[in-house]
Amino acid sequence: TDWEFDKFDDDGSVKIVGELQLRKYGNFLTEYATQLKEIEDALDDSIGDAWDMSLDPISMQILPYEQTSLLQLIRTDNKILNKVLT
Repeated sequence: TDWEFDKFDDDGSVKIVGELQLRKYGNFLTEYATQLKEIEDALDDSIGDAWDMSLDPISMQILPYEQTSLLQLIRTDNKILNKVLT
């Protein structure tokens, strides 16, 4: 019962752990920014490319089949809702 423990000052360890987490977060942000830049560069390169039949034998055309207005798209069987939406 006569044991006395040295007082442990926890401020230093908290500071070290905080700095370590901050460094890890900084590394994560740097890697993430690099990945985003690589994606942006990859997309920039392909946006202006023309379709070349020898390189890409298949192309996709996405054209709408319908010529509808917004009011026709939101029309419902509910008369009150139709009045509110239009």
